[in-house]
Amino acid sequence: MNMSFYENMANTAYRLIADKGTDCTITNSSSGGGFDPDTGMPIDDVVATTQTGKCVVLNYSKDLVNMADTLIEQGDKRILLSAKGISLDNLNGTLTALGHTFTIVNVKEINPAGTAVIYEVQGRE
Repeated sequence: MNMSFYENMANTAYRLIADKGTDCTITNSSSGGGFDPDTGMPIDDVVATTQTGKCVVLNYSKDLVNMADTLIEQGDKRILLSAKGISLDNLNGTLTALGHTFTIVNVKEINPAGTAVIYEVQGRE
């Protein structure tokens, strides 16, 4: 299978999520500076950035919530986020959708053959 197949898959995921889902805004956490432990050099302040995308907000299965050895808590949401136009590097901080703001707890990238199709985001209010 070639790369264009997965690019088409990413486009199809975007169309389906845009059609059945909602708009969302991802705001990355800003950093107050500090230093790089590898170089010992100071790091400038990082300004918070935002990205906009399309997502579907879902509940986790009851079997997964508060199960031993899981980080999923009662009220967490499983958010399927189209990868189209979204940078994984800035996928931290918060995600706002449907009038709710969720703290991004975890992100799983679905990327067959290295082409990001969707991100599965664990969001916590």
